[in-house]
Amino acid sequence: MTIENPDETRTLRNIRINYTNIESLSDQGNTATRIDNQTVNVVLSGKKKELEQIRPDNVKAYADLEGYSPGQQRVPIVVTIEGSSADVMIAGTNPSTALVEIERINSKEYEVKIDHDGNLPEGYVLGDIASPKVKISGPTSQIAMVRDVITKINLTDKTDSFTVSNTLSVIDQNGEELVNLRTVPESVNIVVPVYKTVVLPIELETSGNLPVDYETTKMSVNPPSVSLKIINKNAEIPKTIKTSTVGLEKLINMDQIELKLELPEGFDFVDKDAVYTLNYDIEKFTEKDIAIDRAQINIISIPDGLEIDRENMPQQYALKFRGYESEINKVSPSQITFEVDASESVVGNNSLRLKLKPLDFKSITLVDTPLIEIPLKEKEVANPESNEEQTSKENSDENKTSTEENSNTTDIAAPTDEKDKKESENKKDIKE
Repeated sequence: MTIENPDETRTLRNIRINYTNIESLSDQGNTATRIDNQTVNVVLSGKKKELEQIRPDNVKAYADLEGYSPGQQRVPIVVTIEGSSADVMIAGTNPSTALVEIERINSKEYEVKIDHDGNLPEGYVLGDIASPKVKISGPTSQIAMVRDVITKINLTDKTDSFTVSNTLSVIDQNGEELVNLRTVPESVNIVVPVYKTVVLPIELETSGNLPVDYETTKMSVNPPSVSLKIINKNAEIPKTIKTSTVGLEKLINMDQIELKLELPEGFDFVDKDAVYTLNYDIEKFTEKDIAIDRAQINIISIPDGLEIDRENMPQQYALKFRGYESEINKVSPSQITFEVDASESVVGNNSLRLKLKPLDFKSITLVDTPLIEIPLKEKEVANPESNEEQTSKENSDENKTSTEENSNTTDIAAPTDEKDKKESENKKDIKE
């Protein structure tokens, strides 16, 4: 015999679970950070005809989170059937509980990191941007993952200051955005200062003097110029930027001096951490006695008829030199040469002024440019006998040359001599 309305079971799959009283977690300073179960399978039992009338929309699944504390919690899943008869019953659910991770809500304040897109035109710099602070709230585990709260501004072709209103992104250590966190406020206004720049040479300001016998051979500022941003557009641009006054007397006992620049009104440094130093070399003067050989003295313009009386001229002259200690201790006496102008000298001792010829050591000079005694005498006249002997020798040489020439022309000249003899005799007879 056939039963018209038998008892049966029926499974409705993937019924969505509705989690209730989530706000009660927030009231307790908690939040659900992970819910593993989103659907449940429901097993129904009852009469066949009644079961066929039940649709999945009639089945509701709930998990009530009220009263649960932080940690992993198993929350019972409660199922109800809407519009069903008493003959339909819930035989079971799979799973019967939902696994929920509950965490404490935490909050932390962060300074917004401002990133840039694009570049300013040449000759412009970005000023100091005031980074706003925001509060990040969310599960403790995710707060611990926060690396930065960031926003971006576009600098392309900007030549003046501007303001933008930007949303924020919260990122973790891998640069991935954390979406389960809340920022307060959700967006921020950012003032972006843009300044024109100018490069000025640095002018060193000094006072006082170095101690006696000291001299600076090199003095320069490093770097020699500074880049400034123009804060006040109406400010007059100076030609230089001056340093604070440096007392020269302090240089002797210092290896290096750090300079402070006098910032003109309406300007600011592009690089506030830049260091400016004074580079210098200091030389000490000293004196030294050096013996100079007379061969190192070139005497010029000696008057005609006079010559140096070397027998009465000293072999050496003791002279005092002055120069940098570093140079005067290196110079060799053989490197020093002089010139003396004797154009107005006379016979006897002449006090003539020495002229030091240029040296490779530029600092070395003669002390007081001294006068030295140069003896001159008349040039000696040559011995007359010696002159006669010389003349005789010259005549002998000439006669020898003449004889040789006559010997070579004897044959040609003989007839002429005979003719001259006859003419002479004829003239004698006429005279008688």
